[in-house]
Amino acid sequence: MPTVATSSKVDGLAEGRHASGPQSRRLRSILGLLAIAVLVPACSSGNVGEGDANSVRIGVIADLTGPFTVYGTSLVRSVELAVAEINASGGIDGRPIELIVEDIQTDVAVTVDRARKLIERDAVDVVIGPVGSDANDAAFQVVVTEGRRILIYPETYEGGKCDPLFFSTGAVPAQQVRPLLEHLHVEHGPRALFFGADYVW
Repeated sequence: MPTVATSSKVDGLAEGRHASGPQSRRLRSILGLLAIAVLVPACSSGNVGEGDANSVRIGVIADLTGPFTVYGTSLVRSVELAVAEINASGGIDGRPIELIVEDIQTDVAVTVDRARKLIERDAVDVVIGPVGSDANDAAFQVVVTEGRRILIYPETYEGGKCDPLFFSTGAVPAQQVRPLLEHLHVEHGPRALFFGADYVW
């Protein structure tokens, strides 16, 4: 079952916590991107699920169990902090944010299932997550290509996605690898070895 966090619940979770450093920068990015949700109420289908029909419904697909638990938990807590701040300031254009969190269990098949539930049953306006690149590929297909909803991906990734409904707040290889290659060339000459994971590139 999803965890539906109302403004009061989120405020309680966020009380006494303050983001700093990279977490603060990521939080500010999410805060800015969440405001986009007010621009897309027409993207939602007419089948509104349970909850306040006037609210902006945001779904989070995160690895709350499985190998990526530490990253998924960080993602959810960052979103909870952002939602608490926005709701405390009056919501988005006066509309409160309703948060629906789904555990994808670090599993691509589960990611597809939970993302489809958020789109078709919960009728969310925006989806945030997940963490892994393979899960992101699957979520992109369900949320953006099929569901035509906004997908916010707050992680570094391989790049290659271009859609007005897809927002990535992390760096792509052109922003990471290219500067590194130039540095290696200057410091070590034209012959250098660069290796990394090749499971979605």
